[in-house]
Amino acid sequence: PIQIHRYNADTFILRESLCATYEAPFIYLLIGRTKALLIDTGAVTDAKTMPLAQTVMSLLANQGLNLPLVVVHTHGHLDHRSGDDQFRDLPNVEVVPTDLKSVKSHLGIADWPSDIGQIDLGDRVIDVIPTPGHYPSHVAFYDRQTELFFSGDFLLPGRLLIEDTNADLASAQRVAKFVEERPVSY
Repeated sequence: PIQIHRYNADTFILRESLCATYEAPFIYLLIGRTKALLIDTGAVTDAKTMPLAQTVMSLLANQGLNLPLVVVHTHGHLDHRSGDDQFRDLPNVEVVPTDLKSVKSHLGIADWPSDIGQIDLGDRVIDVIPTPGHYPSHVAFYDRQTELFFSGDFLLPGRLLIEDTNADLASAQRVAKFVEERPVSY
């Protein structure tokens, strides 16, 4: 049900099967020295159909790691957070809610949407770039280690509903400025 691609020793790209959901969302596991980060939890709630938490925890265990796991989202639409309940009762796991107040406080963004937040995984810093427009608390993530840019639906190559056109345009300008000063591998 989940395709797993090991990008490098500390980065995994997971994709939910098209047989389980027509959207086949991507989910990302980034591992640092002191904690791990999961970006999005996909479109399928049922752990029997889509054993996301079991898969993620197995990947960490197979690495010989017992790290705290922080679950974050690019935004709050159900195809990006339906697997959250699989993680809620697990020890050493924090699921960050998708409302704006929670996103700002947990991801270190005091001046929304102008500030850039950071998540320190221990020798691996992930930048958090506010990208509202499609969703009020939408964010993109930039991994300084791999130079990967995780845009969620912000840079979706398809039809996308925009809730706030002005916010989306301002987000595009912020992202263009952000990546102008940093290399992006993918």
